[in-house]
Formats: sequence, C-alpha cells, structure tokens
Amino acid sequence: AGLAPAGQTQQDRQLAFLNAAADRNTVAPERVVPPASPYVLQAGAVIPAALVTGIRSDLPGQITAQVTQNVYDSPTGRSLLIPQGTRVIGQYDSGVGFGQKRVLLVWNRLIFPDGRSIVLERQPGADGQGYAG
Repeated sequence: AGLAPAGQTQQDRQLAFLNAAADRNTVAPERVVPPASPYVLQAGAVIPAALVTGIRSDLPGQITAQVTQNVYDSPTGRSLLIPQGTRVIGQYDSGVGFGQKRVLLVWNRLIFPDGRSIVLERQPGADGQGYAG
C-alpha cells in the first residue's frame, strides 16, 4: 500500500486524489436553469458498468469497465446517450488503510462502440448501492 507523506493523513491523501482536477462549471451556480440540451445526463445519474480489468490494491493503476445497459437522457429518458458496450476508463488509488475494504477510484473517459469518446473529468466511482470505491 502507498504511504502518505509525513504530516498528511490517509484521509487527506484520499480527498486530494478525488479533488485532483478542477471542476469546469457548465452553468451559473447562482440560479436554477433548464437543461442546456435535451441530451444531458444530470449529476447523480448512474452509468451501470462491470469491471473488465482487475484491481491490485498494492499499486495504483488504470481500470477499464464496460457499460452493461443502455443509458438514456435525464430530462425525458427517451434519447440514448451511452449505449451498452461503451468502455469506461478510469484509475484507482493504492492508498488502502488498515481495515479498509474498498479502493478509491475515478472515471476519466467513455469510449463509445463507434470510437467516439468523451472526458468524464475524474468522476468518482461507486458500487451498485452507491457506496464509494
């Protein structure tokens, strides 16, 4: 397992991992606005996927998952945005503390079956029940 620098707790290190990249705002936070497009997947939406590659908690690394069912737009649920079979590329942190059963991970990119891709900007991963890691 990776060791945290002196004076930095494991929790500090994990928070720094989650906050490594800047959040690019797409709308003004001061007011409620309608969706920018009918083709939007809003915050909190779930992209169901299964791991294709394994995870070794003694080393940090890249992981790949595959979307297990079609994902549709949030406003109407009618427009297919992420087809089943899309690859999800991410990375995981090796800083697993004593008694911790999960690794911290983030998702960086979707690669669609037709080869197009989109950056996810280090979106945190969760299990089927919504628990982080």
